[in-house]
Amino acid sequence: MALKLSKVNPTTGKQHWIVEDENYDYCQEIARSAYADMLHDTERNKKYELGIIAAIKRMRERGRACNVLDIGTGTGLLSMMAVRNGADTVHACDAFEPAAACAEKIIAVNGMAGKIKLIHKRSTDVLIPEDMSVKANILVTEVFDTELIGEGAISTFRHALKHLLEVRLSGAEFFPL
Repeated sequence: MALKLSKVNPTTGKQHWIVEDENYDYCQEIARSAYADMLHDTERNKKYELGIIAAIKRMRERGRACNVLDIGTGTGLLSMMAVRNGADTVHACDAFEPAAACAEKIIAVNGMAGKIKLIHKRSTDVLIPEDMSVKANILVTEVFDTELIGEGAISTFRHALKHLLEVRLSGAEFFPL
C-alpha cells in the first residue's frame, strides 16, 4: 500500500505531496521533524523531569501510588522519565501511528517495554479499564504547538479530567502547569 506524505520544500516553503511505498521508515521522518528539536532541548527536558520528580514525591508524601498518563507521548520521553523516577504505572497514548510505533521501539531499547503501556489511540478514545488499568493521578503531556490550542489541548485536558484522571480532595498533578 502506498503512503502519501506532505513535504515542505525548504527553499520555497511550499508544501507538496509525495508517495512512498509501504516500507517507508516513518521513524526517520519523525527524527527529522520537530521531535528532534524537543529531544535535543536539554534545558526543557531537565525541567520536565524535575516536574515529574516533584509530582511523584508529592504523591508519595500523601501515601499514594503514582499512576501516570502521558498524552501525546511522541517518542515516549516523558513516560520513560516517569518510570525512571519511580512511577507505579505509566500509560502513554499517541494517535499518530508512526510516532507510536517509534515510541514502542525507543521504549523497548531503553528496557522499559514492560513498564509502560503504550496505547495507540487518541486519549479521548481511551477507556478504563479496557485501555488503562487504573485512572491516573499524574498527567504529563507535551501537546502544545506554537498556538497553544492548535492540537486541541483544551478539549483533550477536559476529557482527561472527566474520564482518565482520578479526582480526589488531594488532587491530581498536571505537567506542564
